[in-house]
Amino acid sequence: MPCSLTPDPAGIRDFLVAPAAQVTMFADSDSGTVQIVAATLNSTAQQVDDTGNVTWTAATGINLLDLAFAGSDPDEVFRIKEDCGGGNSQILTTWKLQAGGGFPGGPTRAFRIHAA
Repeated sequence: MPCSLTPDPAGIRDFLVAPAAQVTMFADSDSGTVQIVAATLNSTAQQVDDTGNVTWTAATGINLLDLAFAGSDPDEVFRIKEDCGGGNSQILTTWKLQAGGGFPGGPTRAFRIHAA
């Protein structure tokens, strides 16, 4: 499966996606300890698997995706990625469990994604 999320060129939303696209996201850290531990899409809980991956299906219109993370080092910079299949992925953003050192952060990250 190819990558589904593309940055919004207008900058109004974080990403654009096709309606009904199935998207898998995960956290990638050098230590391997940062994982997605919870996710909601449009206020509905999404299943997070044992490896910290979350797969969701885009609804037509605005999709509000909230991800919660846990890891051993709040200062470790990690990458939030989309699994594009075949061992390929794309970095959606970098994040930290705790903001600082020039990086945004927090235990959660929200995305506005438009499906049209």
